[in-house]
Amino acid sequence: MQTIGVFFDGRIAADRHVTIMLADQGLSFSGPDAAAQTWRLSDLKAIDPPHAGRSFRLTHASQPGARLVI
Repeated sequence: MQTIGVFFDGRIAADRHVTIMLADQGLSFSGPDAAAQTWRLSDLKAIDPPHAGRSFRLTHASQPGARLVI
């Protein structure tokens, strides 16, 4: 399973377009301006409750300022 999204690292105000894949280890993502990362599913946290027709924003325990928008 694969989709596209946007990654914000929480340090600079720049969005990075990424390809996101569901892997055995968690959500793996990378892009032209974003190094490959895998966020474990157990450490993911939704920033907002999911709503139909709206982007879904996630953060991760290892990078609390970062967010992944799907």
